[in-house]
Amino acid sequence: MGKAQSGNLLRANAAQSVSRAAVEGNTMSLQPLIPGLVVVMVASIAMLVWAVGESARDLALIASLAFPAAAVLVGLIVNRRLPKGLPIDETHETIFASRRNARLMAMIYAWGAAAIFATYSLTQLWWWHSWQYGSAMAFIACCLLIYVNRMENLDSPLVRPRMLDAAATLALIQAGAIVAGLTFLIASGKLGSTKPDWPANYVFVGGGLGLMLVSLIAARTHRKLRHLTERSAQVSPRAH
Repeated sequence: MGKAQSGNLLRANAAQSVSRAAVEGNTMSLQPLIPGLVVVMVASIAMLVWAVGESARDLALIASLAFPAAAVLVGLIVNRRLPKGLPIDETHETIFASRRNARLMAMIYAWGAAAIFATYSLTQLWWWHSWQYGSAMAFIACCLLIYVNRMENLDSPLVRPRMLDAAATLALIQAGAIVAGLTFLIASGKLGSTKPDWPANYVFVGGGLGLMLVSLIAARTHRKLRHLTERSAQVSPRAH
């Protein structure tokens, strides 16, 4: 009995691996682009720290926009290639698209945390709330990475269609909340502030814009893939 169960488990794992390979082969993987994103992340943080130290505000703003812009560009690239049909079972394509986009969001949050910690640790500026905002962004990044890791298991409740729909809805809610936050930040004149929080405000703007756009890209991709899944299910009963 033990050998039979072990054999079944191995076959199930093999089936998941084949399905995963089929999905990732059908769309563009994020994995090869991550090293480049990390390089841009480190470079933008280094540039931000130097610019803040030199009180070069324009350069600091450019640095704060650099990595989020790169993340959005990568998001457009990896979400551009959608399948014309689903040669695999049900929602697998949607699962891996959700994982890629959640990982991108995690990287933007991680960049924001690292940028704030580095700026207020390596320059003459000190802002009391820096550790609070930095820690919050680091925490969200960790939560997203845990979420991505849990979705590796195709039997997880997180990969059920209803949960994937909920994740896409949360992405839209996040985008809406960011729009409201950025509107307040800009309307209140925070970007012209001479207080020690000015570099953090730049990070909030850059990271917020990046997260908003990636969230919208993720929701759009999810909607398209769900439509393809439903259409495939209608065409072939085997999709069930």
